[in-house]
Amino acid sequence: MIRGQNNISLFKKRHPKTFMSATIGNFDGLHIGHQAILDNLKKEANELGTSTLVFFTEPHAAEYFSAKGLTNNQSPPRLCPWREKFRLLNNYGIDYSYSLVFNSSLKSSS
Repeated sequence: MIRGQNNISLFKKRHPKTFMSATIGNFDGLHIGHQAILDNLKKEANELGTSTLVFFTEPHAAEYFSAKGLTNNQSPPRLCPWREKFRLLNNYGIDYSYSLVFNSSLKSSS
């Protein structure tokens, strides 16, 4: 698990020859649609000889915008906390998870 942008350098230092196939999403629970995405990711990684990586944000972007009053929508219900999300991804055979803190800095980046 890679938590936050500040840990990327440490990860690269520890795993200098690790190449990855990646996807990004919320993955709040692993329903059949998520499983299809992850199965495609694992297939691609296997074909390329790379590790698998899933990016997700914490909190979910919709939670951030709702809490800041930047949307009229309510925050979506959470199916599982980030630790459970990490466990589910790990149990599904994903090699690495990268959790980015969704805050004003990330919101402003491009």
